[in-house]
Formats: sequence, C-alpha cells, structure tokens
Amino acid sequence: MKNVKANILLIGLLAFILVFPTVALAEEESLKDGMISHWTLDDFFISDDTVFDSYSDKQGTIFGATSVDANESEIAQSLYFDGSSWVDLGDGSSIAGATAFSISVWVKSDSTGLDSTIWRARDTDDMMLRYDEVGWKSGEDDVIQFDVDTNENTENAGTPSSGRARLESSPDKQTTEWQHLVATWNGSDLSLYINGNQDGYSIMIPNYGGGLYADRNLLAAAGNQDFWNGKLDEVAFWSRALSGDEISDIYDNGIPVTYEVPGDGELLSALEAASSREKTLDTIEISTRSSGDYPEINERKVEDYIKVLNGEDSSGLTFKYNMLLNTLTHNGTGTVNALFNYWGGGTPNVSGTGDSLYSTWLGTDPTTNPSSQSYIVDDIGANPSVIGYSGYLGAAFSEAGTNDTVNIHSDDGPADYEQITNRVLRPDIKILSGGSNLYFRRNQIEGTVTHNGLETADFLFNHWGSTPSIAGNAGNLLVSPWINTLPGTSSTTYVVDDVGAIPPAGFLYTAFDAAEGGDTVEVLTDENQDDYQDLTGLAVEEDIKVPAGESGSGLTMNHNNITGSLTHNGSGIVDALYNYWGVNGPQNNLSGNTSSILYSPWLNDTPGTLSMTYVVDDVGADPTGSLTRAIEDANNDQDMDTINVHPGDYTSSSDKPVTETVDIVTCTGCPVQASVSGELSIKASDVKVGGRDEYVAQGFNITGNVTVEGNIDASTVHINWNNIYGTVTNDAVGTLDATYNWWGDMNPEDSISGEVDYTPYLPKNVCSVLEYMEENNLEDPAHAVAGIVAESASLSEEVIAQLTGMGFDVEGAGELIEQYGTSRVKIAMNNADTSSKFVELLGGYSLPAGSAGGLTNNTVAGGAGSVGGRTVGAVFTKCETIEINFPLADFQGNPPRGLTPTVSLVKLDKDGNKKGLEKVTTATYDEGKTAYFTKISSCELTPGYYLIQIDLPDLSALTQVIQVKGKKA
Repeated sequence: MKNVKANILLIGLLAFILVFPTVALAEEESLKDGMISHWTLDDFFISDDTVFDSYSDKQGTIFGATSVDANESEIAQSLYFDGSSWVDLGDGSSIAGATAFSISVWVKSDSTGLDSTIWRARDTDDMMLRYDEVGWKSGEDDVIQFDVDTNENTENAGTPSSGRARLESSPDKQTTEWQHLVATWNGSDLSLYINGNQDGYSIMIPNYGGGLYADRNLLAAAGNQDFWNGKLDEVAFWSRALSGDEISDIYDNGIPVTYEVPGDGELLSALEAASSREKTLDTIEISTRSSGDYPEINERKVEDYIKVLNGEDSSGLTFKYNMLLNTLTHNGTGTVNALFNYWGGGTPNVSGTGDSLYSTWLGTDPTTNPSSQSYIVDDIGANPSVIGYSGYLGAAFSEAGTNDTVNIHSDDGPADYEQITNRVLRPDIKILSGGSNLYFRRNQIEGTVTHNGLETADFLFNHWGSTPSIAGNAGNLLVSPWINTLPGTSSTTYVVDDVGAIPPAGFLYTAFDAAEGGDTVEVLTDENQDDYQDLTGLAVEEDIKVPAGESGSGLTMNHNNITGSLTHNGSGIVDALYNYWGVNGPQNNLSGNTSSILYSPWLNDTPGTLSMTYVVDDVGADPTGSLTRAIEDANNDQDMDTINVHPGDYTSSSDKPVTETVDIVTCTGCPVQASVSGELSIKASDVKVGGRDEYVAQGFNITGNVTVEGNIDASTVHINWNNIYGTVTNDAVGTLDATYNWWGDMNPEDSISGEVDYTPYLPKNVCSVLEYMEENNLEDPAHAVAGIVAESASLSEEVIAQLTGMGFDVEGAGELIEQYGTSRVKIAMNNADTSSKFVELLGGYSLPAGSAGGLTNNTVAGGAGSVGGRTVGAVFTKCETIEINFPLADFQGNPPRGLTPTVSLVKLDKDGNKKGLEKVTTATYDEGKTAYFTKISSCELTPGYYLIQIDLPDLSALTQVIQVKGKKA
C-alpha cells in the first residue's frame, strides 16, 4: 500500500474528456466547494492500517476493518466491519464550528432491524448517522437517524430551543443492499437523501443556529455500543448543505478523486485505482518522476482526466494504444507522447501550454484486440519528429500494418506533412480532406489509396505490385507514371497510363524527366486519345515499350534525340517521326511490330541543326507517305534542308506542297530509283528535285505530275535527272529548269505547260545516260547526250548494212527503217533466228479481226463510263479475280505461240493520270483458250481506276481501263 501524501507528489496534468468534459469538470469543481475530506477507502489510499484522505492531507487509522474487492464494492474497493471494528477518521476539529454540514457515504449492512452506527463525532450520541431498530422520537421501525449538535445549546437536546437537531427517516429504510446516504444540515433543518432521492422523514426536529460541536475524533462504524456490521465506502464531509442536484449526481457518478502521483510506478497504480472507480471521472495529477524513466502506459482503458502540472518535466511520458476517454492537459515542460490512442471515436481532447504528441490517433479501441486498426493523422500537436519519427505521416506508417488503414486529414500547416519516400507502405491509405501537400514517391504501396479530398495529392513513381489500386476522387490523385520495379532497383521501369490526375508536365514528360539511361518507359493505352502530350526536344536515353494488349496510337514522339530502343508489341500506330537515332539510323533501335511505327522520315542530324537532312525510306507504317511527311516538316524551316530518299514507291499531293527551300534527292543511285506518284506541287523558290553526283543518279521515276506555282521565281527551281512519265507545269514567274530529264517515249513538248526549259533532254533513261558517261569518262552531260544521239544515227547505218546482208537493197532497207523505225527493225533482227520470224516481229502483233476487243472478264459492252478521257472497259468488285484473256494474231492473221507478254497494272487518279505501279506479271499461251492468259487478285487493291497494259515483243502495247469497287456492306 502507499502513503499517498508522503510518496505521491504532483507532476503534471493530463486530462482526458470525451463525452461531456466541460460539464464533468464543472461538477467536480462544484463538489470541491466546502469539501472537508473524502475518504474513498480504496486500496490506493490505504497503507497498512493507515487510511488517507483523497482530498486533504488528513490521515486516519483502521482498527480491524478489512478491504473488500471492487467486484463486491460499490465504487472500487471498500472496507468491511464485523461489528467490533472501526476507522478513526481524525480530529473532529475539521468539522467543529461549521454552520452547515453534509455527509455522504455508501453502506451495505449485513442485516436489518438493528441499531448500528455508521458515523459519529461525539462521545455521546448527539452527532451521528446510524440505523435505528425503532425511532427514538417517532417510534417507527427500521429507520435511519441523523443527529446534529451545535455549540448553541448542549444542555437541552431534543427540545426546539436546544442546539441539537434530529431526523428520523420514514420507516423500513434499512436494507442489506448497497445504499447511498447523504445527510445535510443547513444551519437549522436536516434532510436525508437515500439513493439520490430526498426521504420523507418520520420526524425532524430543527435547531436554531450555532456551529457544529465535535469533541472527539470522527469515527466510522463505531458507536458507544452499536458498531457497524457490513461494508462502508466513499465517506465524504462538507461544511455546507449539498443541493439535491449535487446529491443526485454523486449517486449517479460518484465523487471525483484527484490522484497526486510521481511519474514512476505510482502512475500505474493510480491509473489502475482510477480505472477501478468505474462510476467516477477522476483526475490523475503527475509530478516529475523521482528517478528513472516513466513507465509506458499502454493497452489500458483510461476514462479519467490526466494532468501534468505547471513546471513539471514530462519528458519520456508515453501513452500508447490506450482507450483515452477524457482530456489530456499538459502545462509542464518536455513533450508528452500520446500517439496511437483511441479517444472514443472522436478527435484527441488535448489542452494546456506544454507540447503534446497526439497527431496520430486510432479509430478503433485497441484494448479489444481488433483484427485491423484505423490510424488517423492530422497536423496537430507537436511534430513526432521530436522523438525520432520522420514526421506526422511517418509516425502513422511506422505503426500501421497490412490490414490497417491510415486516414489523413488536410495539411493546414500548410506544409507540415513530410515527404514519404522509399518506404514499404502496407496499410490502405485514405485521404479524408485536402491533399495538396501530400507527397508519396518511390514507395512500395501494398494497399488501396482512397482520395476523398478535393485537392491533388502526389503519388507518383510508386510501386503498386501491378497497377495502382485507387478509389474515391481518383481524378485528384497523381499516380501515373508509376514504377514496375521495386524502388532502388538499378534499372527502373516507368509505366505511363492515362489514369488519375494529369501531372503538370504531362504523363509522358514526367516519366522521361524522372527516368535515366538504362531505364524503361512503358506506355499503356491512351484511353481518351488526348491525354498524352507530344514529346519533342528530348534527349531520350531510355528504352520505350508499348506492351502487348495495349495501343500505341496515343504515343507521339517527334524531333527528339533518341539513343534508347523503341519496342512496339501492341496495336495502333506509334508516331516516332522526325527523330535523330544516331548515325546508323533507327533500324537497330526498333523491334516488335515495326510496321506499326511511323518513323520515316527520320533526321540525319540532331534536332535544331540548321539545314536539316531528312531521310525517307520505304519502311514502317504508311511508307508511301514518307516523302510527303518530310516535305511537311521541312516546310517549317526556312533554312536549306535536304530530303534524302531511299528506293521505294512514294506519293505526293497538291494539298501538301513544298513551301520552303529544299533539295529532294535519292540517295542510292542506279539501278534502283525511288518512284514518286501523285501531284507534286512546288510553291517555293530554290527547290531542287533530282540531280546527280558525278555518275550517281539522285533523281526519281516521276509517274505523276509536277507543278510549280505561286508568286515565286521558277528559274530557281531545278528538276533534273529524273525519268518523267507525267507532265511538268510552270504556273510561276520565270522559266523553270527541267533540263536533263528523260521523258520516256513521249515528246517533251507534249509533256510540259508554261515556260519550261527542257533542253537538252536525255535520249535514254537516267541510269543509261550516267552509265554511258562513266564508260566514256565524260564530265559534261551535254557531250553524253550528243554522243548517244550520234550513236543512234550510226545505228541506222548499221541496220541498213545488216538488211542489205539479208538480201534487201539499200533503198528497200531505208524504206523499212522509215516505216518501222530503227529500234523496231533492230529488235526484230536481234530476236529473229529466221527470216520468217524477222518478218513476224517486224509486222507486229494485234488482236485478231473479229475479236470482242475486251482484254478481261467482266468487260462491259460500250464501256462503263470514263476517267481522264479513257473508256472504262470492265468493272470488278473488290476481291473478285481479274482474268486477263487476249488472243493475238501476227501480220498474216496467225496466232503466235511462245511469246511472254508483260502485263502491268497501274493505279490511276481521278483524272486518269498514272499514280503508281501496283502489279507486274506475264501472260502465257493457253491452247484451250487459244489465247494468252493470266489473272490478278483484286483483294489488295484499293477501290478506284486502274490501267491494264500488255507490252508485246514488237514494242507495241494493248491497254484497257478497269474499275475496282468496294464490297457492299
């Protein structure tokens, strides 16, 4: 047991209020008004045979009474009296002279129908509270008697003029149950309250003033002869008459006790004692520990007030995982640690001038051993960093586990919350409000993050195991990009998806800004098709990946310096145009579905270089549009750019003209050249299309048309060293330079419009002329043109000589050359092994007389319309087989066998101009059909018009225009 006043010094003030703290404290202060003493008779206030007054410094002595456990007592422990035991409660001078008086006590008698004293203050029976078998004045049975004697008149007790007053209760008030008795004297009248209610007495004899007369020590359970048999508890005295409300409150809630203890083992004992007083809201006042550390208070149900007083050092005082139901008041020095406590479902109730830690509290009573816990964080109280945590949030996450939840209130600091990085966060996280000052990056998050606030919270670059688990106002959560590798891994994979809030720099820029060389940026489907911004101007050292099952159609990366790889395993088209991939180009950097990556053209110099070189190749997605895309981008730069074009078939469009100075050349020379179809429009000065580098061709096979137009100087536009099969038109100012081109079998005069200088023109295709120059070591192309023309004249003389050798005279040979041309006669001689074959080849081939004239199945008699002035001879539905079936006859009308006519399928535009070659095959003679036959599938053809051209060995050709229509839905 403890000597409270000897061993228990004040340390401070911790107070816990939850339900109605203000009212409870007010009632406590009210009951202290006029209080003389409060003897709880609890074990805490008993040491051996000494009993301590919980209110003052009084001490009493126990004579034979024994302690009774709390479960058999009314409030905590009580004392049992056997009819011969009692307690001396000290000198009666504490009540002597009082002009009003109250006594409160809990009693439990062993029996009824007896005389038994509860308390007295005189040797006589004139100052007492007792059970009476028969009322002395009223004569009623089993009454409770209360006597008061004053120093006004002690000689004539029992008469109205005396100082003695008496009250006898109504009959049959004695009981063997616990009974709360309060007896009051207001200076004249007496009152008795039983179990909180005023009793209607049998008799009450008042007195007329004076002060209480007490001539001996106050005794509990001891009369002159009649000692108490039973239990007594909670004896208290006041020098005033309590009100009925106060008495009712005492009955309901007991009399609060203040425990004055040092911060050592006495603190635990005081908490246990206060806890055992379930009816009362007590106060535990803690003074500085006498030695050693404070004991840690945990896993307790603390319903009482706790205080640390002014000037007391609370350093090291810790309350953890308790149920605290009332106010903590700290007015001392140091810091009280009250983290991780349950405050009855509400917020922490903390007051005082000292520092207290309570920013993380619990949502569930920890004393019930819950399977999961709710940790609630707010930027209130002292910062937990003072005891080693990273801050407000770090304290919560250091405790919360897998099944728990960390609930976060808004940061009202506005920057009190620390950044949470490189941690394993196992609990669920719930943002209750705010969010703008939350920064969680590069953590391993195992739970769900729910955002119920209205501000944007930063959860970038975290590892979620798979995809982020988020709920609530997800649009206010920054979660993308996240990482698919654990934080701290040497090579990190950043995953970009259009989920959550969009970072200020955008999803993609944020990922590439964070990633480093050796890392990977994985791009998932842009579901909204507008959330990913275009990447431009970056040095991309990271690998980029579109995974299988995802679409890359939202990924656009232009004008970057890319040294990492790009892997496309998903669907959709990735736009990776106009990037610099190093000196070796992009091929070694790309993998996966490369045909779904737009990467032609690319840059041959780093972005921003003046006079940029674009490289166009027949690779990647939509290769035919590569040249047009290069022209479009070069139009954004006023410097002289160069477009180097690899072999392939490319389209051009008048809708996307050349508007800035540029050189457009091929880069591989003969024998393979790039072909350009469509309408090439030039609306800029200083433009070059084609050319040569000594004997290396840099021109194109131009199957479409070229137009120079607008208010520009056409003389600065040069179209040279190309094989031109279309037309060249000059609608600009000045003369267009179109010299040194080969115009095929056409007369250049028929293929130009406007002021176009086309002479000298090439007598053969570009590659043949350059080969001639190289063989003859010529530098001036004019010399080559003259030489080839001269050789052509010599050829005529050579052919005449050969004909005369075959029996023709000179005049007949000349007529033959004049009629059929030197080349045709020469070819006939070279390919004939007999004179009859020579005559057959020279006479040529044609459709036999009387044939229908159609070359294909589905031929429409009279035609099916026209395109560009040409009659459409047959119509096909897409995927219908085009059967080409044509008989031939020589000049004598006989069917020739053994020929291998070449069949070409050429795409036409809406005006009937040739756009590009689609298919080349050969026809063979079919004896059953007595005609030459081949077939072409139309499944790969786009709907439109096509020219079928059949080239015969005699240099003649058969043609037919057909139309391919799309399938009906």
